[in-house]
Amino acid sequence: MASIHQLELRLREVDLDPRQLWDNPESWHDLSRYVDPWIGQTAQELAKAALSTCSVIDFEAVLIDGAFPETVREKLVTRVRRYVITQDTRGLIPPRIEAGSIGRKARAIGAATRPISALFMLNPSLN
Repeated sequence: MASIHQLELRLREVDLDPRQLWDNPESWHDLSRYVDPWIGQTAQELAKAALSTCSVIDFEAVLIDGAFPETVREKLVTRVRRYVITQDTRGLIPPRIEAGSIGRKARAIGAATRPISALFMLNPSLN
């Protein structure tokens, strides 16, 4: 649920071309009518995921990043922080919620690491 794919689906439902998200990735201002509700839903889902994960493994921080404008990332971080502190965290060490810094470059960086992982990781079949 915490995916840009959900926003793309919503845009398609209202007959808008989701390519706008990728053609102008630094500004989604014109789509705020659809982006703002998506931020709210995504923040709730990210908060749930962060706390669920921390119920198994204590992570110091959760980084939020993606192929979206910096303003969207900051809103997500703020909202996730707000949701995390309002949840029942008894028995958990709540993680810090921080903004990442890779953004749109994440796909390219991830793809570039595949050959390196295949050559140098202990178990390349896990890639």
